[in-house]
Amino acid sequence: MKNQAIKILILVLIIVATVAVVLKNISNRPQARQDKVAILCQACNSRQIAWIKVGDNGPFRCIKCNKTAAYRALECIDCGTVFRLRAGNSAKRLDAQFHQCPKCGGSNTRPLQLLKR
Repeated sequence: MKNQAIKILILVLIIVATVAVVLKNISNRPQARQDKVAILCQACNSRQIAWIKVGDNGPFRCIKCNKTAAYRALECIDCGTVFRLRAGNSAKRLDAQFHQCPKCGGSNTRPLQLLKR
């Protein structure tokens, strides 16, 4: 009887140690880095803030209309036009005045600022 109690105690300790190791490994996994960015829905034209995985350019699901038609939003500094990041353009180039405004043709653009940082 005493022998059986010791075996059960050892089994419980092994299970607890295994669970602790598994939980530690899960918590140590690197999480995908995300940025808070403005997105523009092409379906309903709403502007939203979303947490987006770095490097992901969309399309994203719109919170308002629930369609997968939202993209990172840019704005033209010269004329104020808001437009979406075009396919093939790298998110790494958002801050480099690279994207051409569809209205005035200027390349003086930046990510849309919906919130003050």
